[in-house]
Amino acid sequence: MPFELNILISVVMGGVAAAIAHERGRNPFWWFILGTGCCWGIPAIIGLYSQPNLREIEAKEIKNNEDKRRLLEQLQQTQLKLQVFQRITNERIDHHDGVLGLDTKAGVPPQVALPGATPHQLAPPPLPAAKPAQPAPAIWHYAIGDVQHGPLTASQLIDLLSDRTLSRDTLVWNQEMPGWLPMKETPEFRNYH
Repeated sequence: MPFELNILISVVMGGVAAAIAHERGRNPFWWFILGTGCCWGIPAIIGLYSQPNLREIEAKEIKNNEDKRRLLEQLQQTQLKLQVFQRITNERIDHHDGVLGLDTKAGVPPQVALPGATPHQLAPPPLPAAKPAQPAPAIWHYAIGDVQHGPLTASQLIDLLSDRTLSRDTLVWNQEMPGWLPMKETPEFRNYH
């Protein structure tokens, strides 16, 4: 092969190696030198394709950095919203505590284990305060003629009065009364018609 053709092929292959090197983020000058140096640049081209593409790596890194920056901004915004929400919640709890006369921030006292109990058995909570005993509702009876009916509650008698099954003159009695009285004369039914 003539010497001039050999040099022309080496220069063209050096140019191809330089173009590929530029495309892949490498220094085109040094790859042009390597491409023209031996075997018409084939080892240089193989070497370029066997190494990672620096432009792709740089593009991925830029994208990753942008994603990281965006996620950090979102995190900061979320943290700011959370702080505002916590502040508002604490203000509301403080207000409610003030109205109710409580201090819920003091927390709940730790549970104590019963004597002789295994560690997972805790003492039960204190018993609720005893409510004063409510008097039992009065048991009522009514009489029509010489027939006694009952026992009934006061609300059942009011229903019978409303339905006109009984009149205000019907005699009624409960265990707290000394004797029979017309409904209209008892304090419980005086105002019902």
